[in-house]
Amino acid sequence: MECRDWDEQVVRPESPIASLRSQFVLARVGRMNGVDLSRFEFDYDTTWVAFFLDSDLNIYTRFGGRDEHGPESRLKIDALQSTMRAVLKSHQTGEQSFQLVKKVATTPEDIPLLKREHRGCVHCHQVKEYRLRQAAADGVFSQQLLFDYPLAESLGLKLDFSDGLKVESVKDASTAQKAGLQVGDQITATNGIIVRSELDLRWALMQPHPESGKLTEVRLSVQRGTAPAVLRQIDLHPDANWRQTELGWRKSLRSVPVEWGFRAYDLSDDERADRGMEKTTLAIRVISESFSGLGEELGLRRDDILISRDSDTRRRSFDEWKSDILRHHTPGSAIELKVLRESQPLTLKVRLPAWTSGTR
Repeated sequence: MECRDWDEQVVRPESPIASLRSQFVLARVGRMNGVDLSRFEFDYDTTWVAFFLDSDLNIYTRFGGRDEHGPESRLKIDALQSTMRAVLKSHQTGEQSFQLVKKVATTPEDIPLLKREHRGCVHCHQVKEYRLRQAAADGVFSQQLLFDYPLAESLGLKLDFSDGLKVESVKDASTAQKAGLQVGDQITATNGIIVRSELDLRWALMQPHPESGKLTEVRLSVQRGTAPAVLRQIDLHPDANWRQTELGWRKSLRSVPVEWGFRAYDLSDDERADRGMEKTTLAIRVISESFSGLGEELGLRRDDILISRDSDTRRRSFDEWKSDILRHHTPGSAIELKVLRESQPLTLKVRLPAWTSGTR
């Protein structure tokens, strides 16, 4: 079970958060049926998320999240403790620093395709999947819908996961460095929203800039230095594609409205050795084709081996390869693939087909 180790850290009696945990009323929600999605907004592909609320269900903060490195890749008990302390302090002092909630409530069952097709338990990832399919069916699907909850790394910031909001490093020549972010800065607000966890930060990065109202601009409030810390507001102007992150790990990838038209897998090390191929390069073998979609447009055949996409030869799984296509291409844009067919190199060129209707 994904996140089992993390879950045990959180719930066991001797947990480091046991004392803090005793000051909260705890409730576990194991399915999304009937849940108010306008209130409980989070990355629905994520495996474990906690919301901290008052008795009126106002949101202090949310905690959790993951990336392509694993379901527990961004979960640290020290960061959870810090977040819990911040929530308790805010609650005990009567600080009304709640996060925004949409006025119109909506549940998974309000998604027409889900209501029509799905029976039984609604899993978190299925909310995202049906939203993508519904957008396609309604003719409003866009690439942007794939890239919500962007990572701080997309701005050039690496955060200390044991803290959650402290800048550990700043990438050279990145948006963050150009804006003046520094190692040791403590992020306190994003786009005018008080943040108490890294997941708060990612949620707030999807909200508009507090002054310009633009989704393409980001404002960070940071505390710099100590005794006393100086509060600074820093505006960042990232490029148009800054929100894009790896999609290969997401279950919702299977509901993106692209007809791939073939199945394939990344060759194992042994299979590569048998063919005299490097372990670090792209080698995805086609195992079946359906004579439709992208596979048909390319003219792929069974046993073709993909070895390059637009000159990118990095080793990738098939899902990671799909992610690369979706990150770098939209319908109508040109794709150039190199394949080995019966050991002979071949170049195939095609344009990404239009999004499908999203229905099945």
